[in-house]
Amino acid sequence: MMDKRLLFASMVSVVTALGAGPLACSGSDATIGADAPDATGTEDGTSPDTGAGSDAGGSTDTGTGTDAGVDAGRRRDGGNDAGTDAAGNDGGLPDAAADAAYDGGPLNGCSGNYADRTNGGQIQRTITFPIGAPGGFTYSVPCMRIKAGQTVQIDGNYGNHPLAPLGGTVPTPFTLTNTGLSQPFTFPTAGTYGFHCQNHATMLGAIEVVN
Repeated sequence: MMDKRLLFASMVSVVTALGAGPLACSGSDATIGADAPDATGTEDGTSPDTGAGSDAGGSTDTGTGTDAGVDAGRRRDGGNDAGTDAAGNDGGLPDAAADAAYDGGPLNGCSGNYADRTNGGQIQRTITFPIGAPGGFTYSVPCMRIKAGQTVQIDGNYGNHPLAPLGGTVPTPFTLTNTGLSQPFTFPTAGTYGFHCQNHATMLGAIEVVN
């Protein structure tokens, strides 16, 4: 008969051997390992916005938004554009419309070159037209300075050379004149008043009125 102690020892060995397998399999899977992150990144901060979606600055005015100097009404612009342009800079183009008020700058080619006719009689304050050859018509005195209350007489064929106001101080004594051969214009208020021929781009001028 087998010794009871030997039988007990054999049973313990069998139980120990049977328990070794399950215990060895309870660890991590050494072959597969931890899952790798998705190829396109995750939403846990490893795929932040690269910045390409931010405003690159192309919608801001780069400095060429300053107007060219005079606008469509032949009046100088007071300064830069009010704000940035929606689709980039404006290329330095002049304003589409005249400024609300004349700012005293050059007007119709007149700036510091006004003929002073504040003294003398009406003959000194008479302008005739046209002067020059076709394609280069002008007024005899395109830029004239007078005193407030004085009258400028402009003589010529208004049928061929209709006169109209063009920029400067408003209201203006100049009105559309397209008939007759002579027209007086009286200037009661100091300012600078532009005029031109509607048919010829070279015919333009201004009257500067001082107190």
